[in-house]
Amino acid sequence: MSFKGTEFMKRLFLLLSGEHPTLPLAEVNSILDAEGIKYDILRQRDRLLIVGVRDEEVKRTGTAILNRAAMTKMVGMVLIEKEFSDFVFTEIRRLEWRDLLKGHSFAVRFTVLGGKRAEVSSQELERVIGGIVKARSNAPVNLSSPDIMLQGILIDDLFVFGINLGHIRGGVFEMRRPKNRPFFHPSAMEPKLARVLVNLSRARKGEVFLDPFCGSGGLMIEAGLIGCRIAGGDILPYMVKGARENLQYFGLDPGGVVLHDARKLPFQDVDAIATDPPYGRSATTRRVPLPELLKDFLGEAYEALAPRRYTVIVTPLGVEVGEYALTIGFDIVEEHRMRVHRSLTRRILILRKG
Repeated sequence: MSFKGTEFMKRLFLLLSGEHPTLPLAEVNSILDAEGIKYDILRQRDRLLIVGVRDEEVKRTGTAILNRAAMTKMVGMVLIEKEFSDFVFTEIRRLEWRDLLKGHSFAVRFTVLGGKRAEVSSQELERVIGGIVKARSNAPVNLSSPDIMLQGILIDDLFVFGINLGHIRGGVFEMRRPKNRPFFHPSAMEPKLARVLVNLSRARKGEVFLDPFCGSGGLMIEAGLIGCRIAGGDILPYMVKGARENLQYFGLDPGGVVLHDARKLPFQDVDAIATDPPYGRSATTRRVPLPELLKDFLGEAYEALAPRRYTVIVTPLGVEVGEYALTIGFDIVEEHRMRVHRSLTRRILILRKG
């Protein structure tokens, strides 16, 4: 949601993961939409994203990204955003460091993303800027556990410097990988991508999230961990049992996981849907041709989904369901493609019910 009135705007900088060309930005947009935050994308340069939000929304925006995102690595509040030259050090000296730090300890970290300035030393920038801040504030330096982390990013000739609001630890997703769950299935999606799909569905805390082809429960786990009420199921009894076991392992309620056929959904008034239907070698469609299965499911999903809400569906490239989705009333909001291996490219469709 865009807004007018730049006099009330604060800028946040986000360091994206860069592991996919389009999904990190799409995930940020979806999270802010889901949380009802009005924002503008002011600049994107490679992995660096500058987002404008209202002054009073800075904390909520940072918290939403840090709590939900999988393909963002860092969030900060911009103090300086300028073309890189010696003048940026003058700008740093002009900041009211005594007020900004208020006696708290600090450290300076810098990330050089390459481009025209790849030869610039991040350590030298940290040393010089740290010296300026120390002289202007008299605040103590604490390199191991500072009260306030000052963060800079340099890419080509763009210099961004500000207060680091937090990092997203990739290790939390590593802990939830399929091999680390009580019930394992080889077709299970990695938790990072599962979290992205949940975010793309604009799922919100307290609302009902549905995965009708739940498999071992990866998407439901990620939805549950951001506070959604979980619903879903599978046509295979052992998958339903395994998904329930996995949900319980992560402290989530498995009561909404049932044995069902996704072509006859037993759910109504669902707020968000994201799903990865069976199509790999280790998956089964019970001999129903995949295009037919997906079309039957989309009709059911449309009926179950609340108005103006979103369905995210993953299909192999070459299986066309977009045109059918349009005929039953969905709008295609976005499409993303992700190459898995030589013979499989995932197509991620984001559909919105009219």
